Amino acid sequence: MKIFAIFSATAALLCSAATVGASAHAATAASTAAATTTGQPSSAKTSDAKAKGAASGAPRRAPPPPAVTVMSIGLEDIPQRFGATGYATPLQSVEVRPQVSAIVESIAVKEGQSVKQGDVLFRLDSRKERAIAAKLDANYASAEATLAELQRQLSLSKKLRDEAFVSSSATATLESQFAAQQAQLKAIQADRQAQQIQLSLFTITAPISGRLGRIDVTPGTLVGGGASAAPLVSITQMDPMGVSFNLPQAQIPSVRRAGVGAPVTVRVPGQDEPLTGRLTFYDSQINADTGMMGMKASVANPGTSLWPGTTVQINLSAQTVEQVAVIPQVSAPLQGNERQVMLIDDAGLAQARAVEPMVQMGEFVAVRGLKESEKIVVDGRQNVKAGSPVRVIGPAILPSTRE
Repeated sequence: MKIFAIFSATAALLCSAATVGASAHAATAASTAAATTTGQPSSAKTSDAKAKGAASGAPRRAPPPPAVTVMSIGLEDIPQRFGATGYATPLQSVEVRPQVSAIVESIAVKEGQSVKQGDVLFRLDSRKERAIAAKLDANYASAEATLAELQRQLSLSKKLRDEAFVSSSATATLESQFAAQQAQLKAIQADRQAQQIQLSLFTITAPISGRLGRIDVTPGTLVGGGASAAPLVSITQMDPMGVSFNLPQAQIPSVRRAGVGAPVTVRVPGQDEPLTGRLTFYDSQINADTGMMGMKASVANPGTSLWPGTTVQINLSAQTVEQVAVIPQVSAPLQGNERQVMLIDDAGLAQARAVEPMVQMGEFVAVRGLKESEKIVVDGRQNVKAGSPVRVIGPAILPSTRE
């Protein structure tokens, strides 16, 4: 009986433990099933809770305004200059050719020599022409003597006719002879003048002032005459010197307003000081292929530093543009079809404004559309948006020279 009682008690305890274990297992299974149904483990819920807590906290700090340098605007009058690359071309250049065929008798100059207009260059053999001139002089003297004798006879005949010693017809004959001799004398005089002109062609002089080129003949050379003859030497005018260049059609209205006589400066390679001169010509039409118009200028060249054919840099002062602001190119980039600057208003905000470029000056540009004492952004321009605040760290450092 005692053994049965102990067995019964032990069985009861085991049944109670099994019941508790089953209850715990069921609770665990229910929890797992709930988690599977919602698709989220308990750890995920914890992370979401943390994220929601962070989202409901303080807002993020805004980035600081971009740092910029500024330039204070000043208005001034700027001469409008147009630059171009051109070349020197002489205002006058002549190839000296003989007008008659003859032998070179002497050469009075040297190659490379500077000459003035009228200086003797060459003498040709003119012995035959001088003989013809001497003969004409003798003929003129004879005709002049004959005319004087006829004049004496005519005067005497008129007196005798008045006294009825000779007939009127005799006097009339002398008058006719006298008039014929006068005409003969004039003809001989014209021949003498023509011969003097012909004789002058045997002495070749400089038609212009300038510098001589190479001389290709020597004394004793037989030279031909006329336009087909080989030149004896060339003469190039050196002072003043001409320059030729082209400008685009957009600049032509300003050039026309300035007109012929507008100031020009020419920079010669290897020379510090520019040469100065004036515009002398602009063409009557624009080249349809290039959109350019031809120009010419004359510049003083006292030291003959500018030689024909030299490539030069030319600046033409067309007119003065009044009350414009000279600003760095980087401060006014191209936005679409216009240039814009960023102004700093009284509230420290950037404001965009369109400006009109008037004169290009290398790293600078003269523009219209700004007022005295306004401030524009120079450095840091790319980081600035219209309507946003900026932080000014100081004035801009600008190039020291303008072109």
